[in-house]
Amino acid sequence: MSSAGDLGDLLSALRDGVMFYAEAGERAEHAAHRELFAQMAADKRGAARSVEKLLGPIERPADGTWSAKIVEGYTRIRAKLSADKDIVFINELEAAEDRVLEIFRRCLSSASQPEVRRVLDRIYPAALAAHQRMREMKHAAMEN
Repeated sequence: MSSAGDLGDLLSALRDGVMFYAEAGERAEHAAHRELFAQMAADKRGAARSVEKLLGPIERPADGTWSAKIVEGYTRIRAKLSADKDIVFINELEAAEDRVLEIFRRCLSSASQPEVRRVLDRIYPAALAAHQRMREMKHAAMEN
């Protein structure tokens, strides 16, 4: 079984993603980015709910992480100072997706309970797709 600690870390990372994507969705300059970030926040929210159901109330972390809140605030300041704040959000969101995938892989490698494995297997492809999308956006922005 994935340890409750690993699943709690995954839940925190997904909640961080919800918060960060929602923030980027409100502050992005380009309408297409605002829509994409809002949709990705909703996707992360759904994944977080799925993981939350695997944990008992006592095992669930209260909220996202402090470090994510610090990064979000720092990113907000950098975006205000940047000529293209969407690129700042994209870079930080891609880094956040790296963290989500790292924790997902840790959970998948230790998942032994069928229900835990089933839920992780169901939501992992969306995590991969989100990471790939942010990675492609980051590389496209670097080429421009």
